[in-house]
Amino acid sequence: MKNFSTGFSELDKLLDRGLPESSLTIITYSLSIGEISLWLSIAMYLALKKHIPVAIFSRNLSKRELAKQIISNKLEMDASKFNTYVLQPESLKELADTMEVMANAPIYVDYSKSTTIIDIQRKARDLIKSCEKLGAIIIEDLQLISNNNSGKYNYFESSKVILQGLRNLSRELKIPIVVNSSLFCNEENSESHRHELIHFI
Repeated sequence: MKNFSTGFSELDKLLDRGLPESSLTIITYSLSIGEISLWLSIAMYLALKKHIPVAIFSRNLSKRELAKQIISNKLEMDASKFNTYVLQPESLKELADTMEVMANAPIYVDYSKSTTIIDIQRKARDLIKSCEKLGAIIIEDLQLISNNNSGKYNYFESSKVILQGLRNLSRELKIPIVVNSSLFCNEENSESHRHELIHFI
């Protein structure tokens, strides 16, 4: 089974040599403590360093905000300092070069406020048809995905159904899928403010 490095050596060790194809990895968090930077870093490493097409499903970030996060990540700069940075004349060339690189990067972003597993399946297959290859899917928030049969389940059970659908999709497409979620945080992680990784192969 092929494994994809995340770009973080310690994270790769936790995942046993990175993200295996046909796998589902959940990054859980309790507060906004860098989860956006983490999954964007993984997406950019795959797309820019490994030239692997990545599909991102995002609902909380606008196109402008996501672009700012991506460019700041590429420049290894705190996104909060971005507005000050772009006003400096000496930064214009570096910014222009970075934007050109990002414009050609194989990163595809869907900004739907709500989606379903069926929608993700359809859009992933369409991407594969258009670019002939899709290397990974990253979903900003598990709550972005709605369950068509949610009336039959409580919230936790509905989420388990969605996760099973994502795992089936990863196996069908033979690619890793990474999803962020606060659903599985426990009290210990909430107090220590640590990310928790739950890995399904």
